[in-house]
Amino acid sequence: MSLIGGKISMTGTSTTSAKITAPEGRVDIVAAKAGELPADVSRLTRAESRVATGEMNFIRSTVDTGGTRGGAVFIRGGKLTMDRSGIVSKTTGTAAGAAVDVRVSGLMQLTLNSRVFTETGGAGAAGDVTIRAGSLRLETDSLLGSQARSDALAAARAGRVTINANALSISDEASISASTFGAGRGNVVGVNVKTLNIRGTDGTSPTGIVSNTNAVTGGGAGGGVQVHAKKLTITDGGRISADTFGDARGGNVEVWADDIFLTARGSANKTGFFADTNSLGKGGHGGEVRVHADRLRITDGGLISTKTLGLGACGDVKLDIGLIEISRGGSEFFTGIAADSPVNRGPGGNVFVDAGTVHLFDGGQISANTSSNGLGGRGGNVTVRADDILLEGGRVFESKISAESVSPGDGGNGGNVDVTAGRLRIFDGARISATTFGGGDGGDVVVRAQDALISQRGTGLFTGIAAGTVSKAPGAGAGGKVFTDFDSLALTGGGSILANTFGTGNGGSVEVKARSLALEDFGSIEASATGKGFAGSVAITVEEPLTMRSSAAVRTSSDISEAGTVAITSATSIVLEDASITVRAMKGNAGSIVLMTPDRLTLLRSEILAEAGLNGGSVFIDPQYVILDHSRISANAILGAGGAITIIADTFLSSSSAVTASSEASVQGTVEIQSPDAQLANALTPLSASFVGIETRLQERCAMRLGGDFSTFLLVGRGGTPPAPEDLLLSPTKLQLDTPRR
Repeated sequence: MSLIGGKISMTGTSTTSAKITAPEGRVDIVAAKAGELPADVSRLTRAESRVATGEMNFIRSTVDTGGTRGGAVFIRGGKLTMDRSGIVSKTTGTAAGAAVDVRVSGLMQLTLNSRVFTETGGAGAAGDVTIRAGSLRLETDSLLGSQARSDALAAARAGRVTINANALSISDEASISASTFGAGRGNVVGVNVKTLNIRGTDGTSPTGIVSNTNAVTGGGAGGGVQVHAKKLTITDGGRISADTFGDARGGNVEVWADDIFLTARGSANKTGFFADTNSLGKGGHGGEVRVHADRLRITDGGLISTKTLGLGACGDVKLDIGLIEISRGGSEFFTGIAADSPVNRGPGGNVFVDAGTVHLFDGGQISANTSSNGLGGRGGNVTVRADDILLEGGRVFESKISAESVSPGDGGNGGNVDVTAGRLRIFDGARISATTFGGGDGGDVVVRAQDALISQRGTGLFTGIAAGTVSKAPGAGAGGKVFTDFDSLALTGGGSILANTFGTGNGGSVEVKARSLALEDFGSIEASATGKGFAGSVAITVEEPLTMRSSAAVRTSSDISEAGTVAITSATSIVLEDASITVRAMKGNAGSIVLMTPDRLTLLRSEILAEAGLNGGSVFIDPQYVILDHSRISANAILGAGGAITIIADTFLSSSSAVTASSEASVQGTVEIQSPDAQLANALTPLSASFVGIETRLQERCAMRLGGDFSTFLLVGRGGTPPAPEDLLLSPTKLQLDTPRR
């Protein structure tokens, strides 16, 4: 059946729709100017480009080619508007359905619950839907797509949906979709446009581009969504998603764009890109979200995520972006990029980000979150590679790159975080972290950067890099580890690198490698255990001088068990000014401190402490010079034995300082200073057994000059006698004190 005219209109009434029906047939509708049609009108079904086209208006109208084998619908024109109208091709038998193909040079608009779709209710696949338009606009509950509804035996498949346009706009619960219900496989929605705008609502129906698979009765596979756009904007609850429900593998969402902007702006509905899977405990595997863009901006509740409920593995999020900017602003909803497994036995999803610049501020986040709820699911990992990373906290919500796992009592291990950057800056309560709640081992954090600066900047909120574990269960796992490798690192204004454990597990360790390292203004590197566990260790290796000033600290600490070890190696020198290096245990044994440098260790109003409620710890120092000025080195104990202090140095200089290893209630510790040139205040050094021979220093001519028969020889002052005439002259000790650069 062919309907051809310069302008075509179909209008029904409020009670009766206007209809064109061709069961299992074919309908051609063409709006073209008179006298310009080719001799073979069927050529229009192949998009004859030389035909000048007209308008088509459908109001309360239907074009239907359904039957045992769905028929085809071909529409050609300059403009198509549909108001409460439909174009439908439905297949009920075993044969595959035919396509719906619409091509208009201008605007195609669907509004007020209009429909253009193919459908199958039998074993045959639904036909494809292809749209080519100058611009495409879907509004108010309208639908463009394909769906399959079948039982477990039929295993039908939805048709592919393909959209090509200069501009695409979707709003008010309208959608483009490919949906499968039953055992069949989902299909792909492909969109290729210059500009794409999706504006959702707070309603219950999704607004956007969706591939749905509901495989409750069988094992179908989810479809996917592929979008190519120059500029893409999603707001107010709009979405691009591949959702899978049941025992099926989830579909993927893939987006290529120059510029992407996602914002919920207060909508309660999720806004952004999603691949969600609910496996109903049967083991469905979540789909992935992959995004390639020059620029990505996410604000006020915008989100890119995968999510899995049940036994299956959560899908991954993979981003390849030039510039990423994420800000939560005043939104109450999570804003950012996430792989989320809220109730899951399978492994959590992973997040991979490869970017030129990453800027998270005002609560923006990149995270992998797993909550196995007693099912033992492993946490997902987060990997970020970027030239420049800037994390800035907000007034209420922290900005962070994190892997968080909640697994009460079941042993699910936390996910890891791996960050590599050319330049890294963390400010104002922002952090890079791996946090584990439950019986599993904590996740590890690995950070590498050429240049790094970490500072609270007066906020008072934890700012820095951390691995944390919280568990009250017996036999809880160990805390996560932190490993960092920098060319230059500055921890200032309270910036911190931390591995901490709360509860029964042992604390994790911290390892810092850097060419240049400076800690100032309460900057710290720490490993701690709050509870019954042992504290972890801190290891620092620096090529240039290590400087610590203004209440900076390197420490390990524990409540009940043993404090960990602090080991610092500098290829040049270690300088502490109003700073401290400590290993402390409130009720347990102190740990050990080892400081190694070939040049000097300088303490100005500073402390090196290995103190404990039980036994004191040990301190081992091996530089060329040790200089103490109003400082303290201590291995004291309260109830147990004092610790041990060993200092090996060519020169040991001490002014108004103390080196002690005492105990209040038990055996005193030991202090051993091995130095050929030691100057200790209030110390007595026994005289040499050999006395000075005056005959080599006093000649008889002195007495002759005085006219007497005896001479007088007086030695006054410190430092011994001057050399005899025949003695070799000793070069003085060379001590060079360079003021470290600030």
